[in-house]
Amino acid sequence: MKKKYIILFMMIIVYVFLGVAGAVMAESKNPRNPSISMSDLLLTLTPEPTALPTTVAPLSDQEFAVSMNDLSVLLEAIYSKTNEINDSICQGNMTESDKELIQLADLISEANTILTQVKLPYTFSLWDIYHQIQTDQTCGTGDKASQMANEAIQTFHTAAQFVNYEEEHILCPCYDVATDTYRNTGHFYAGACKCVNY
Repeated sequence: MKKKYIILFMMIIVYVFLGVAGAVMAESKNPRNPSISMSDLLLTLTPEPTALPTTVAPLSDQEFAVSMNDLSVLLEAIYSKTNEINDSICQGNMTESDKELIQLADLISEANTILTQVKLPYTFSLWDIYHQIQTDQTCGTGDKASQMANEAIQTFHTAAQFVNYEEEHILCPCYDVATDTYRNTGHFYAGACKCVNY
């Protein structure tokens, strides 16, 4: 009697096992319930990184005027520095030209910082001036760079007119014999820098 119960019990277990196995196989073939890998799950739960916008505080009229004046001086200094570098290269003084190239990079960095603040609606591409000399340190390369710097100066004048900033309010550098440097003492008039000592 016990033997019959044992056989019956074993048959029930086999039947249940076959039923569960069939259900699992049918479930795996069901396209409505695809398996999800752990990487897919992590991608779903992980939000995409979002870049926070960098905000620049708007300038007051006075701050804007100062920034425009500083930018004008820097652009003129960049123009002068390209000529100095060209002279050093042509004279074979590479040590001096390397120092001047670093100074040029500093001037361009300062100018780009101001351009970010004043938000002029024009592209200046000042680093192209630096790369022109850096990639071709032969006599004459500074002439090409100075032409690019002069174009940046002209772009600045166009931008100043576009934002209704009067040119005569823009200070520009004039050569000071006493200090052998350029000082921000001139004024723009009719698209040119007018120095009081000329």
